[in-house]
Amino acid sequence: MTLHRPSAVIFDLDGTLVDSHGSIRASIRAVVERHALAAPTPEALEVAVSLPLRSMLARIADTQDEALVEAYAQTYLEHYVATMVEASHPFAGIAEALDALDARRIPIAVLTNKTEINAKKICDGRFGIDRFATLVGSVPERANKPDPVGALLAASRLSVSPRDCWLVGDSRIDVDTARASGMVAIGAGWGIPAELVEKIADADRLLDVPASLIALVDALPS
Repeated sequence: MTLHRPSAVIFDLDGTLVDSHGSIRASIRAVVERHALAAPTPEALEVAVSLPLRSMLARIADTQDEALVEAYAQTYLEHYVATMVEASHPFAGIAEALDALDARRIPIAVLTNKTEINAKKICDGRFGIDRFATLVGSVPERANKPDPVGALLAASRLSVSPRDCWLVGDSRIDVDTARASGMVAIGAGWGIPAELVEKIADADRLLDVPASLIALVDALPS
């Protein structure tokens, strides 16, 4: 795919801007232990952590019982909210990449399946919420990634055509969201183990470090 310089860059949060998988897994362990669930396999866990909270817990517990899932969600949130900001560490080079995009006057946004209120707390605590032009997270009555509605909402708020947006993420869900919304899919290879990179290998570009994002931007015509 031939790329041109983006008019905006939209980032996934977990596994792309911040390494939060440790805190997510710790909160899942709290659910498993309190509710005496079978521990998920590493493969199941890797798939689940990209999903919205209740979908994640339903998959891990292998149940569609809404009452049970809600009980698991409350246990999870009790643990996670208490630790999420401190345990969500920006990836090396991310702050510099955000600064570089700002210096080039390319607006940045966040699109995540994390609840919007928690995503805002993490972004504010780790980066300062004002550095993002908008943040679209999980809220009731709005479909989550890979449905394109959130990506299109972010583009609308940015006053940018979806085809001029780059969507940067570490998961298959992010690539599928970019495809569904007509955006450029940029794979964040720095956010996942090497053996999982193949899952996003069909992104329009696959990058290994955040600095590569800026190098790519600078190499392209407007």
